[in-house]
Amino acid sequence: MTTLRWWAVLLLVSAGCAGAPEHVGSGDVLAASVEDSAESCAQSAGESEEGCYAPSCSEDECGLFRCEDLASPPYALRFAPARGADGATARIQRYWGGAVPLPGRQAVFIIPWYRRDDLPSVKAAKKAIAEWSRREKERHHIFPRAFEEYFRRSDIDIHQYTLLVDVAEHRRVHEGKDGGPWNRDWRKWIDANRFTATRDDHFKQGGRMITKYGLIGMPMTYWQTLRLYSAGE
Repeated sequence: MTTLRWWAVLLLVSAGCAGAPEHVGSGDVLAASVEDSAESCAQSAGESEEGCYAPSCSEDECGLFRCEDLASPPYALRFAPARGADGATARIQRYWGGAVPLPGRQAVFIIPWYRRDDLPSVKAAKKAIAEWSRREKERHHIFPRAFEEYFRRSDIDIHQYTLLVDVAEHRRVHEGKDGGPWNRDWRKWIDANRFTATRDDHFKQGGRMITKYGLIGMPMTYWQTLRLYSAGE
């Protein structure tokens, strides 16, 4: 079944299973002259240990079927007899037209085009966004108002760079005297770099501060309005 799984990957790549495929090779890889019949496929299925397989696609999924279970398949994947793990070979036989599974026949491998359910990571992200959207929020200046004049000399309009964050998080970073830990960290950085820091250095420091304090929010200007949508709305 190792070879079969490898051909399942090929099924993904050969996205032309609903139309006429393009040239894919020559020699052993491509047999240009084949009989377009279910009987030919069924006969080839007995030529090797693993058999012959072909894709059949619908709007929702693609399946890999045994050749004898299809009528007029577009491709036939005919496996050579097993010769060891390093000797497995295959030839692609070309067929034109849509592959139609015979009544009652089942695919050996199915690839859905669309997921019916979200991945766990997507569900977790949607839940986090929904919870964040429900909380009360305030605008947080990345570059503190207390140093507005200093930032202006560095060609930075502090009101252009705010984060819409949870009220509780905003209060946490400004809790205490002198603007809280957020402002104190900025003051130390400014005192150490005011004569050498470029405009770009200031933005890099702003990014480091956001990471240090674990702030999550929507970037926006101080005057910008935003309607928040819950996940799934």
